[in-house]
Amino acid sequence: RQVSRNNKKGIVYASSRKNNKYVIYSRPVADTTWTSVNADTLAATDGILQSDHEGNLLVKALTFPGKLWKYDGKWSAIANPNVNFPPYPDQIIADAEGNLWMTLLGNAGAPKGLYLTTDGGANWKYMGLDGTAMRYLSTDKDTVYAVTSLDGVYAFTKNSKPIAIGPRAPSVGMPSLRQNHPNPFRGITRIGFDLPGAGDVRLSILDLNGKVVATP
Repeated sequence: RQVSRNNKKGIVYASSRKNNKYVIYSRPVADTTWTSVNADTLAATDGILQSDHEGNLLVKALTFPGKLWKYDGKWSAIANPNVNFPPYPDQIIADAEGNLWMTLLGNAGAPKGLYLTTDGGANWKYMGLDGTAMRYLSTDKDTVYAVTSLDGVYAFTKNSKPIAIGPRAPSVGMPSLRQNHPNPFRGITRIGFDLPGAGDVRLSILDLNGKVVATP
């Protein structure tokens, strides 16, 4: 699914789907031999590879509740924020100072805001935008930018409140469907969506041939 080159440690990481599960591989940049770095303790992931400022690999697990894992030669779990809802890590990014920023999803994929840790996950600080669907995180030095679905772009630093720097989307727009969590899943998954306004919703599940197989 994804290849990530780690220039700081001279390692290339790749994720590939095998037997309905993503497997993570690594190899030195100058080598051609891939080695699986999956661990028994590492639950199913979404195949998205991130890295922190030291070049360590970050991946999201799709268990309930979700976990964030770091690989620096061995796997270790990064503690989730202590919140009163089941957290699913969504977008993850590290700024130039090594601080980790993470958006969380709650039940049914509901957006639960942006969180910051400056000590590797021991403590998390809520930074704002609860209820706002964030699509992407980007960083420039110590500033993190959150691109939202309907509310424009916000800028954050660890010591400031969110600052709106981009235009809001028009009040009339198209509904958007969020990624289901967990994915892959067995038995139950949660699908979130955004609407430009209040209204009735009908959700249909289609197979690869476009045939409706369920209407929850």
